[in-house]
Amino acid sequence: TMALTRPQNCAKLGLGGIWGRARVPRYGSRALFLIRNQSTSSDKAKSTKNFKEKLRFFDRAFLRFRAGKGGDGHKSFISDRFGNKLADGERGGDGGNIVLRACKKIMNLRFDSYHIIGSNGENGGSNHKRGRKANDTTILVPVGTVAKTVERCLITKQRKIHQVLADLDEDGATFVAAQGGEGGLGNTSFRRGFRRRPDFRVDGHPGEQIEVFLELKSLAD
Repeated sequence: TMALTRPQNCAKLGLGGIWGRARVPRYGSRALFLIRNQSTSSDKAKSTKNFKEKLRFFDRAFLRFRAGKGGDGHKSFISDRFGNKLADGERGGDGGNIVLRACKKIMNLRFDSYHIIGSNGENGGSNHKRGRKANDTTILVPVGTVAKTVERCLITKQRKIHQVLADLDEDGATFVAAQGGEGGLGNTSFRRGFRRRPDFRVDGHPGEQIEVFLELKSLAD
C-alpha cells in the first residue's frame, strides 16, 4: 500500500490528481488574523451605524402614496336552454386604499419605505363572479401627526407644502390618504334590452397618487 502524501508536498512536487491541484496559501497566520480582524471590525461598524439610525428621532417625513389599481372587468358568455349566448362576465374588485392611522405606541415618523404602494383589486370572472376588493394598506403614525398636501415643481423638483389634509390628534383616528381605483365593468353590465351579448369590457381604473408631508403637531407651526 502506498501512503498518501500531504497536499502541500504534492503541490511542491508537481504531482497530478486532486492533491496536486491544491494551492498552497502564501500568507501566514499573521495575515489571516489581520484579515479576520478587519472583517469583524467592519461588521461591527455597520451594526453600530444601523443601531444609531434606528435611535434617530424623525419629527417630519415626506411620503409618496399610490393606491391600488382596480381589477379588470371580464368578458365571457354562457348559453341558455334555447342555445342563445348571454353575457356573464362580471366586474373587477376595487383597489385598496392607503390609510393613515394614529397609534399611541408609535413615537417616531421613521418608516422602512417612503414610497407606499397599495394592493390591486381582483379581476372579474365568468359566471357572474365579481372580483374581490383589495385590502387597505394602513400606515401607523404617532398621535398628533398633521398631514399636508405637497406640490412638486416639474422643472426645479422643489417641494411646496400646501393645505392641511388631516389632523390625527386622537388614538385610533384614521384618514384615507389615497383612494383605490374603481374596478372595471364586465360585459354583463352592458346588457340592455335586446343587447344580450355585448362584446366589450372595461379595464380597472388606476389608484390615486399623492405626495404627503407628515409633521408632528407639537413641532408644527
